[in-house]
Amino acid sequence: MFFVISKLIGFLVSPFWWIILSLGLAYFIKNRVYKSRLFLLAFVLFIVFTNPLLFRVVVGTWEGDLQPAESMRNKSDVCVVLGGMSAYHEPTGRIRFTQSADRILQAVDLYKKGIVSKIVISGGTSRLIQKTRPESIHLKEFLLTLGIPSGAVLIDSMSRNTYQNGINSMELIKANG
Repeated sequence: MFFVISKLIGFLVSPFWWIILSLGLAYFIKNRVYKSRLFLLAFVLFIVFTNPLLFRVVVGTWEGDLQPAESMRNKSDVCVVLGGMSAYHEPTGRIRFTQSADRILQAVDLYKKGIVSKIVISGGTSRLIQKTRPESIHLKEFLLTLGIPSGAVLIDSMSRNTYQNGINSMELIKANG
């Protein structure tokens, strides 16, 4: 039930739908003051949520400063990679990556440099209705093609949101020492 509620909330807080709702109401409302306010709201939402400069400032503040990989040595044995970066394309049997693909690439880099000895990939299917192949399965196959041994990759294919990623990853790490 939590998963369904999280998907519904994600849908309701999406700026896209607020912009559409504002424009739709502005179109149907006869009062000029409310109409102009709704158009202004839609315009402000559009500018704020589609502005790449503002996005970079917010994300940069959230993420903080990057650290050199060597400074991470002896801090952790495991790198946890959350899903949400790829989709399996059935007709071609290939993976399609999104702009968050640096998650998996950074994990590969940490593994290849010997900073981590295991990679945990956490990601099932995030679809509400349609059943798709869990993301962690095709990401593990991708890592195997890059020469990372199967024993170095643990997967959680049951997680459907970030909360479940955290819980299931911790259980997987504990179960594998």
